[in-house]
Amino acid sequence: MDDFDPDFSRRELIKSSKVASIHWVVILASFILTFSAWYFSNKTIQERHQIRFERYSEQIASQVTERMDLYKNALQGGVAFIETLPVKVTPEIWRTYNQRLNIVHSFPGIHGLGVIYHVDEKDEIDFINSVKIQRPSFKIFPAHNESELWPITFIEPIETNEKAIGLDMAFESNRYLAIRKARDLAEPQITGPIELVQYSKKSPGFLFYLPFYDNSMPQNTIEQKRASIIGVVYAPFIMEHLMKGTLSSEHRLVNVRIYDEDTVIYDGNSNSRFETSAESSSLKRTSVIQMFGRNWRFEFEPTKEFIGSVSYIESRLILFGGIFIDFLIIFIIFSVTYANKRALKHADRVTKMLQQETRELERINKDLEQFNYVASHDLKSPLNAIKQLVTWISEDCSTILPNDSKKHLKLLKQRTRRMESLLDDLLEYSRLSNLSATYQPINLKILIADISFLLDVPEAFSITVDDKNIWVSPEAIEIVLRNLISNSIKHHHIGAGKIDIKCEFDEHLTTIKIIDDGPGIEPQYHNQVRKMFQTLKPRDEVEGSGMGLAIASRVMENLGGSLNIESDGIDGTKVIISWPYKK
Repeated sequence: MDDFDPDFSRRELIKSSKVASIHWVVILASFILTFSAWYFSNKTIQERHQIRFERYSEQIASQVTERMDLYKNALQGGVAFIETLPVKVTPEIWRTYNQRLNIVHSFPGIHGLGVIYHVDEKDEIDFINSVKIQRPSFKIFPAHNESELWPITFIEPIETNEKAIGLDMAFESNRYLAIRKARDLAEPQITGPIELVQYSKKSPGFLFYLPFYDNSMPQNTIEQKRASIIGVVYAPFIMEHLMKGTLSSEHRLVNVRIYDEDTVIYDGNSNSRFETSAESSSLKRTSVIQMFGRNWRFEFEPTKEFIGSVSYIESRLILFGGIFIDFLIIFIIFSVTYANKRALKHADRVTKMLQQETRELERINKDLEQFNYVASHDLKSPLNAIKQLVTWISEDCSTILPNDSKKHLKLLKQRTRRMESLLDDLLEYSRLSNLSATYQPINLKILIADISFLLDVPEAFSITVDDKNIWVSPEAIEIVLRNLISNSIKHHHIGAGKIDIKCEFDEHLTTIKIIDDGPGIEPQYHNQVRKMFQTLKPRDEVEGSGMGLAIASRVMENLGGSLNIESDGIDGTKVIISWPYKK
C-alpha cells in the first residue's frame, strides 16, 4: 500500500474548498454537452425510427417466406405419401390422410390439399371412367385446345373444394404455365394470380404445385421428366386468408402491399384499422422476393399506430434534464466547496481524537501483554508449590493415608497439571497476534518429527506424513500442528492409534489433512469444539484445557486460511487446514 501523507491530503482538501477556474470550465462544458445531446438525440430517434420500421418489414417478409416453406413441406408430405403407397391413391385414402394430417388446422391459410394427374388426350376417356368408379359425377372441364389434360382428381376438405373437382389446369395460362414449369424443373412452383373456382368472392389467389414421377423411369432431362410425370400434389390459396394466417392482426405497426409482377395480390391498407399515416412517405420500403418461380414485390408503409408510437419526448427530456443537471452541477460545486471547508475542520477534530484513542489502545495492549505474562508466571509459582506439596504428602504418608485420601490427592495432582496446562495455553493464545508473518520453506516431515519429539508421542501411536516442502510461517504452523496432533493422541479412545498427515497443493491454496482413527466428533459438536475451554468428555477423564482447536483456528485465521472438521462421530476425525499460497 502506498504511504499515506496526511499533510498532502490536508493541502488537497484546502485547495478543493475554493471555486477554481476549472469549475467554471466544467459548467460551460456541461451546457454545451446538453444542447449537443439534445440535437443528436433528435437525429438518433429518426434513425432508430427507420431501423425499427425496416426490422418490422423484414419480419413480415420473413414470416411470409417461412409460411410458404411450411406449405412446401405439406406438399412434400403428400408426394411422399403417394410414392410410398403400395396401391394407387383413392378418394377414401386421400381423405383419411388429410384427416390425420388435419391439413386446415395444421397449416393455417391453406384452402386444401389435392392431387392433379397428368392425362394424355388419347387417354381421357379411360381416365374419366376409372375415376367414376368411385366418384360417378366426375368430369373434366372446361374444354380447351391443348393436347394434354391436368384435371383436379382429389382434394380435401371436399366440403369447401367440391367445385374444383375435375377442373383442368390446361384451360388457363397461369395455371398451365406453372404446372408445366413444375414438371420440367421437378421443383415446387406457384401460379400467377388467379381466382379459385371454389371460392365465391373475387379475391386474388394462387396454386402451389409439387410434381411426382414414375420412379422406375429416368428423370435426368426435360424429355425424360415429361415422359415419367404422373401428376402433382397441389394446394389452393386465397391470398387474403394466407396473410391472415401468417401475420398477427393485433397492433400491426407496418402495412404491406404484395404484387405479383404488376398485379396486386394483397393490400394491407384495405383493413381500415391499419390505415397508412400521411407522415409515412419517408419510410416506404420495397423488397422483391423470388417465391417458387414468381417474383413477389413487397411494399411496406408504417401505420398510424407506428407513427404514433414514436415521439420526441425523449429528446425534450434530455434537453430539460440536461439543463436541470447543469444547475445541479453548479449547486454541487458550491456545496462541495462549502462542505470541504466544514470537512477540514471536522477532520482536524477527528484526527486529534484518533491520535488520543490510538495512544490509549497501545497502552491497553501493553497492559494486557504485561498482565498475561505476570498471570502466567505469578500463578505458576504457587501452582508448582501446591503440586510439590501434594507430591511430598503422597510420598510421606503413603502408608497411613486411607484410600479415599489417596484418590483425593491423585485428583488434586491431575487438576493441578490441568491448571498448569491451561495457563500455558492462555499465554500462547494471548501471543497469537504477535506471531511472525514471515513465510519460509519448511519440510513437513522434519517439522512433524520435531513436534513428535516435543510431545513425546507414545510408541503405541504411529504417525505417517507426506515428505513435502510447504511455504508458511514456521512458528504459526508449528503451533497448529502441535495442538492438532496432541488432540488426536489425548482424545483417542483406546490409547493406541494411527495418524496420517497429507499435504496437497493447488494454484491458490496449500492444504494439510490430519486424519486419525479415534472415536471421532459428532457433527453437531463441530462448532462447539472450536471454542475456548470446550471438551466433549469430563475434565477428569481427559488431560487438556479445551484450548487446542481454539488456538489452531485462531492461528489459521491470522494466516488468512481456514480450519474445518470432517467426522461422523464413529470412524475417526479429519481436520483440514488450508491457507493461501504465498512466496
